[in-house]
Amino acid sequence: MVGGEVLPVTGAAWPLTRAIDGSYVLTQPDLGRALLFSGATGRLVTVSTMTGDQHFRLSYDDAGTLTDLTHSAGHHVGVTTDDGRVTELTLLSGGAPVVLVRYAYDERANLAEVRNSSDLPLRFGYDAEGRLASWEDRNGMWYRYSYDAQGRCVRAEGRDGDLRYSLAYEPRRTTAVDSLGATTVFDLNDAFQVVAVTDPLGFTTRMEWDDRDRLLSSTDALGATTRNHYDEAGDLVEIVAADGSRTTAEYDDEHRPVKVVEADGAVWLREYTEDGDVAAAVDPLGARTRFEYVRPGLPATVTGPLGEVTRYEYDAAGLPVAVTDAVGATQRTVFDRFGRPAAETTALGAVTRTAWTVEGERLNVTRPDGTSVSYRHDGEGNLRETREATTVSRTEYSGFDRPVAMTAVDGSRVELSYDTETRVTGVRNELGAQWRYEYDAAGRLAADTDYDGRRRAFRYDAAGRLVEQTSAGGRVLRFGYDALGRIVRLDADGVVATYEYDAAGRLVRAVNEDADLRRTYDQAGRLVEESVNGRVLSSAFDASGRRTSRTTPTGARAEWRHDAAGRPIALLTAGRELTFVRDLEGREVERRLGNVQLRQAWDARDRLVMQTLADGRPLQQRSLHYRHDDTVTAVDDALAGRRQLRLDPIGRPLAVEGPASREAYGYDAAGNLLQPGNRVYAGSLLKRDDTAEYEYDPDGKLVLRRTADHSEWRYEWDGHERLVAVHTTAGHHWRYRYDALGRRVAKELLDAAGALRTRTEFTWDGEQLAEQVTDGVRALVWHTEPGGGRVLTQTERVLHQASGEWRDHSLRGVVTDLAGAPTELLDAEQGLVWHGTLTVWGAATGPMPTPLRFAGQYHDDETGLHYNFHRYYDPNAARYLSPDPSGLSPATNPYAYVADPVGWTDPLGLAPCKLSFDQAHSTPDGPSLNLRGPRKSDKTGRTPNKIRDEDKFNDIAQTAGVPNPHKQRLTLNGDAQTMVENNRGLGGKLHQHARDEGLVNPVSKDRQAVEALGRNDPDTKDFWAQQDRRDQHTANQVVENNKQGHNDLGRDQEVDDRLRPVMDKHEATGSLLDKYDGVVVGGRHDGKHPGLEMMRDNMGDLKNNGVNKVYLESLRDDAHNGMVKDYLNSPPGSEMHPDLKKYLDSSPNGKLVGQVIDSAKKEGVDVIGIGGNPARRDLDGTAGLFQRHAMFNSYGAESVAHHQAANPGKYVMEIGEAHGKPHTWNGAAPVKVGGVDLPPRSAGIGDLLGVPQVKGDGPGGTLQRIDGSTDLS
Repeated sequence: MVGGEVLPVTGAAWPLTRAIDGSYVLTQPDLGRALLFSGATGRLVTVSTMTGDQHFRLSYDDAGTLTDLTHSAGHHVGVTTDDGRVTELTLLSGGAPVVLVRYAYDERANLAEVRNSSDLPLRFGYDAEGRLASWEDRNGMWYRYSYDAQGRCVRAEGRDGDLRYSLAYEPRRTTAVDSLGATTVFDLNDAFQVVAVTDPLGFTTRMEWDDRDRLLSSTDALGATTRNHYDEAGDLVEIVAADGSRTTAEYDDEHRPVKVVEADGAVWLREYTEDGDVAAAVDPLGARTRFEYVRPGLPATVTGPLGEVTRYEYDAAGLPVAVTDAVGATQRTVFDRFGRPAAETTALGAVTRTAWTVEGERLNVTRPDGTSVSYRHDGEGNLRETREATTVSRTEYSGFDRPVAMTAVDGSRVELSYDTETRVTGVRNELGAQWRYEYDAAGRLAADTDYDGRRRAFRYDAAGRLVEQTSAGGRVLRFGYDALGRIVRLDADGVVATYEYDAAGRLVRAVNEDADLRRTYDQAGRLVEESVNGRVLSSAFDASGRRTSRTTPTGARAEWRHDAAGRPIALLTAGRELTFVRDLEGREVERRLGNVQLRQAWDARDRLVMQTLADGRPLQQRSLHYRHDDTVTAVDDALAGRRQLRLDPIGRPLAVEGPASREAYGYDAAGNLLQPGNRVYAGSLLKRDDTAEYEYDPDGKLVLRRTADHSEWRYEWDGHERLVAVHTTAGHHWRYRYDALGRRVAKELLDAAGALRTRTEFTWDGEQLAEQVTDGVRALVWHTEPGGGRVLTQTERVLHQASGEWRDHSLRGVVTDLAGAPTELLDAEQGLVWHGTLTVWGAATGPMPTPLRFAGQYHDDETGLHYNFHRYYDPNAARYLSPDPSGLSPATNPYAYVADPVGWTDPLGLAPCKLSFDQAHSTPDGPSLNLRGPRKSDKTGRTPNKIRDEDKFNDIAQTAGVPNPHKQRLTLNGDAQTMVENNRGLGGKLHQHARDEGLVNPVSKDRQAVEALGRNDPDTKDFWAQQDRRDQHTANQVVENNKQGHNDLGRDQEVDDRLRPVMDKHEATGSLLDKYDGVVVGGRHDGKHPGLEMMRDNMGDLKNNGVNKVYLESLRDDAHNGMVKDYLNSPPGSEMHPDLKKYLDSSPNGKLVGQVIDSAKKEGVDVIGIGGNPARRDLDGTAGLFQRHAMFNSYGAESVAHHQAANPGKYVMEIGEAHGKPHTWNGAAPVKVGGVDLPPRSAGIGDLLGVPQVKGDGPGGTLQRIDGSTDLS
């Protein structure tokens, strides 16, 4: 009947209709396509999308032989045949013909060979009945089949016994026995649908089906049943979970879901165009996303809830050739004739080119800077070799494409072994040590034994969920689950954590002995409040799902503003605004805090190459240099000097050469640090070095460190593998507490009786540390870039005792290096207030005003360790105190940090990664329902009209391979803003493929003209001209200073016309801080304490020139003390704090002075308060405090004379006022300095903020001009 529709009696509901011309159309809604058959011949002639906008056409010759395949976009494949059999497929469109594949047949017309572009054959063999008897791939791997008299396969076996199977058949039952003897039984119903599967351990999973092959129910071995209900049209309208919760869907007349109600009552809506594409998606809060199409299936624009628009352009094949984001940045892609990206051009014109093999494997990638990487694959498509510059890495394979050996660029080799079920049974590392794996009959990991012989055992319940993990030391971690398979209880030898969920499967409570965590979500599933022991962190979001504000437990509020593309453009906190500007590729090129500006430059490979700080004057400049594999080879730092790195082929640092320090390292083949320290290992355990011996518990966790003087550090761990206590050599007892997600929430110092002496509490924002409060009165608050791991600000807060209110004390902008470690702290008005560096492995080279280190790391003063979320890191040993709970999945060395600590990091203590400077914005998905059929551009491959049960609930999935409770808790935790969004997908965002191509992060509209930070930028050309002059002068100065044996004072703090003549005349200016042990700062001037201001502004210069002692003048009366109090919080009325060094360590402002260090001894500065004149009798004894080669910042010649008199034979120098202003002295008698009589009225000489004009040449206080003259008048 023409126009009628018929369905099969059973099976998939694919309608068959007959057109008026006699042809037949078979519609496959679940596959998103329709098949057109000729009414005359019955041959398939067209395969099209459901809307018909794209199609393949099959052409035949008069004999009915297939000759061509053509696509509506213009693709043309020629089909060569011989005697009706296809022998070759050739791409004919887009250029010269390219043979895709060739086929050969045996004498019985069976397919015998398939040859791809390697020209190697994939061979097939047949038995006498024409059944497939064997195949052999292009690498020599073969597999064979045997059949019974009824034609059923009863045996199969691969080379070396791999996947040897036997199958036995009974009515409605098939039994399969694998190569290791494990038996699986399949039961079938009369329709031959599998209704029960019994695993080798005897546990059975049961299924029910209807006559359309739709799953009605699934019951696991423990009896938990999930049921699916369909309407008369066959649409899935309800899922009833094992706990009775229900998710429902409503459909329109075209069987498209228009409404989904989740188990918690949240309602998600969809609207459609006439062509069946999604026109609008509405979330439970009413936020609407709209879609317009250039043709069916291909969106032209996607408009977000706040009006932000993303635009798409396509080629004839429907591939996205241009994506323009909401602020106008366009990324373009050129596809080759096969439809693969051949050239990708960023919004700033950087082009990456990719060459491919015929089969679609990458052959070569040429980067925008012209460097390239080449790849070699075998005939089966396995990557065999990667070449870049002069390096090569290789992989070897066995049957079934299993990698068996990997040789790194340094020649180190890792080998893998497998059982006959193709499961990994062993890993042999670079040193030859073996890691072994054992499996149960059901194929689940039953145990692993590490390199050192420690064995962990795993036990599962009937549903295949991990229920028990036993460590090598006998510690047992037990898991409890609810009906939906979510973890509800963790018991580690009596240390219990419990978890609760809401109706939508979101974690709402997690309780252990240390913390009670509670969470609240909005209707769209976004986390809006989290409390831990009553400390509340709250968040607010806009309609597009971007966080707009956050408030910490102390009330520190921050507000975020975003551009149209969803990336932050401003952070408002502590009464200040931190603003961001990005270039058209989304890279941050400018950050501004008050008067301070951070500018960043990038190369064509998206690598950060320069950071520059200025506040109207240059403050700091750092440039980075890379080798071919993106590892950093040198850092030029204006304040710290040049650090040159020598690397091994892997990228591990062998040496770091700096102006005042040198680091040297050596490693074994597995990456364990051998030098410095003459470290000795037993297996993977560090046993001793030059400073200490180490002991471990049976699970490989450090429990004792015994130093050379027999002092002991003791470490205690709980059953969750968390460090819970440390006993220091000083007799201190520190205790650490964690929440049920594994985040450290408190650390406490206890006295000998166990009483609390001090306590620091921590608040988390997902996986990022947000706030710490010490003893309830002092707080530090951090803000991290959204979607990244870099800290942006640090705010100090103090509890005002009288009012009980928390008040902001100071806000510091944070500049970080590639690994996320702070390098500078900025003040909105004062500019650069701190600069510092770490060793390459993360140890501080001096006092730091922040506990933050590498991304995700927090420095504990009491131990010197870095808390790293799941583990503790020792920067002096470049390793963790405990093995990676993930086993070998992140890396082959379970104790080592990352191989390249300059460019890589490990924010969670679980797996290495690279931090991105870009903030990716993620728009929340809808509920768990796919609301449209797949288009050609839909990479998800999801089918329509199915509620995706695997996404719907926030299950804690079992980890693949080694069970990892840490990862399971991590899933519980997730990211505070994205956890729910990632688990509540409404079938994926429309045409996700366009976003997958890589959206750029553009600059805001008013700055789109600024395409890069460079010397041609009209906003910066004057600045760069000053930088050039400054750099040239500094270079000349350093060269000359080195000739004279002087150290470099550091770069000038200001370049202006006033200093230019001096700089031109004295290019070889000597350093005033040459080899001095100390500096006296101070002196009252116009109601200020300029010496302290000099210290604050010039800490980097002092630190880098070996200054280790600081003497504060003018602490002799109440007036002076009142001024100093602003900096040191020194008690009013006192001349000198009795223990000023200790006081400074605990005083936030005092720490500004405390940054000066002894660069040789790596010790903190000694800060000593003295009167205005060290020769005064009422300060008797202070003269003895001065070290040899002390330098004084004094008022004038009188002070010089006094210093000489008080310190005979010492190195005394007059450098003038800290601010560089001329200063006169109305004294009585001339003073002899350097053999020259200075008049009573003399100007201070030198200018610490400009170019020093004098230098000292020996003990006794002699001064001279740079040109050698002794006339200092």
